[in-house]
Amino acid sequence: MGQILSILVISLLSIGIACLYYLLLKKYDGVMPGIIVGIIIWFILFWLMEPIFPNIPEFYRLDGNTIVTTICLFILYSVFISYSISFAYLQHIDKKQ
Repeated sequence: MGQILSILVISLLSIGIACLYYLLLKKYDGVMPGIIVGIIIWFILFWLMEPIFPNIPEFYRLDGNTIVTTICLFILYSVFISYSISFAYLQHIDKKQ
């Protein structure tokens, strides 16, 4: 039950992040907006929200491999969202013209 609830929560958070990206950054094309958003999401989760999650160690106790791996995963995640949204937005704009 916990795994199903976790999948549901992560899905809802992803939809929220995608909607926020659509509202703020849909016009930007390329990799850089996705990289920046991924780093911001990582920073929010591992630095600002660390007290909420007791299973995540403090930032200064994380291994270098953990930091690099999680940053890369968040960048990959946000680049996927950014490319999907900007591609759909640009196609929508092209159809209007």
